[in-house]
Amino acid sequence: MISGLLTLLFYIVFVISVIRLIADNREPAKTIAWLLVFIVIPLLGFLIYLVLGRDWRSDRLNNKAKNKIDRINRINFMSEIYSDNHISDEVLSDWSKSAVSLTKLNNNTQLLSAESINYFDNGKDKFKALIFDMSKAKQSIHLEYFIWEKDELTKKIFDVLVSRLKSGVEVRIMYDFLGSFTFSKSELRQLKSLGAEVHAQVRDFRKINYRNHRKIAVIDGSIGYTGGMNIGQEYIDGGKRFQTWRDTHIRVTGSVVYSLQDIFCRDWQKRTNVNLYNNKYFPTDLPKGKIITQLSYLGFELKFEATKQLYLSAIMNARKKLYIQSPYFIPDSTLADALVTAALSGVDVRIMITGQPDKKLPWWAAHSFFESLLKGGVKFYLYEAGFFHAKTLVIDDDMVSLGTTNFDIRSFSLQQEDTLLIFDSSVINQHYQIFNSDQKKCRQVTMETIKNESSLIKFRNSLSRLFANLY
Repeated sequence: MISGLLTLLFYIVFVISVIRLIADNREPAKTIAWLLVFIVIPLLGFLIYLVLGRDWRSDRLNNKAKNKIDRINRINFMSEIYSDNHISDEVLSDWSKSAVSLTKLNNNTQLLSAESINYFDNGKDKFKALIFDMSKAKQSIHLEYFIWEKDELTKKIFDVLVSRLKSGVEVRIMYDFLGSFTFSKSELRQLKSLGAEVHAQVRDFRKINYRNHRKIAVIDGSIGYTGGMNIGQEYIDGGKRFQTWRDTHIRVTGSVVYSLQDIFCRDWQKRTNVNLYNNKYFPTDLPKGKIITQLSYLGFELKFEATKQLYLSAIMNARKKLYIQSPYFIPDSTLADALVTAALSGVDVRIMITGQPDKKLPWWAAHSFFESLLKGGVKFYLYEAGFFHAKTLVIDDDMVSLGTTNFDIRSFSLQQEDTLLIFDSSVINQHYQIFNSDQKKCRQVTMETIKNESSLIKFRNSLSRLFANLY
């Protein structure tokens, strides 16, 4: 009797799982991958699917009341900001103009100027600048990071934030619940007791797969930071695992800071229901510079995968060069085909990923793409001087994209990300130089490399790629 009920329960759960999965209308490869999970581990597979596989995007889009609040509190306010600070795209290339239009429609962001852009290729210089800027803050410090550790660096940040709180500066901190789960929160709790507002994002267990991967700092609404570095000493010295940590981060001033503040305020409102959209946090006197920029961002509340669409457009419109840096490389079939198409069309396509992984599964999965893309003419480089965490894309002389977005399925489809698009020849040339400098510390992957891999290694990589599709 009991065994019969268990069998019936098994079939009911299996049928419900399959119906729910098919109704999501995902790519066939993803659907089949999840079906395999249901077959191999039926009951446990269904629970894993609820946490890691359920598509909550439609639920968010159908929340009309929340969308209405977002529209009133954000779009109307930011429309006025853009109206006062928007700059022309007339000097841009035809493709750049189409990229601007695509980003505007997906993210409701427009072209803003940067007065200055300071580039950091290491954590020592980045955090020295950030701590100095925070120490001079007069009104507000807004910090949003995927990982907030507790170590030598966080102690320095803690001290400067305590000093600013005592001077009456407003301090707001957001960190990702899962990304920071293993680290002590004692310093954050002390900051909260002293008047800082501190919140963990994405605590809903059902939506735990939708991480907040952004790294944003805004000081007094006039200085902004974004890029690949979280809050932790390992981003300076490599920590216990790596001899060095190679990353990319930028500091910006000018009206472009409005866009970074906008993203912080959106996330803050979603988490706290507190509206920060007022001139107190968006000063009206930000200087206008000559560097043309636009912010692209990702979030599961958006209708489309904005940065994936932007990158796909860049790949398909590249004429001479396309250089990509990302610690992880797990494209979907559309992006992979586009990269091969570009390379076969004569574009110099170079992709640089880490040669010393921090997470083995996505690193193995990346290797499964090498052979097919190498055959199409794509070049791969493994950075071996330490851990490589930079996230950039440069297309011809048109644009450099720099931010928090990895070139993988998770960043394009699930996580909350931000990427600054920069349409400036001097910045673009600088990043080509940076890529070439990094390339000297890389080992190039060739077809000979692939031939020397054992069948077991190739199977391991292919199996890892299968699990990478469970999104």
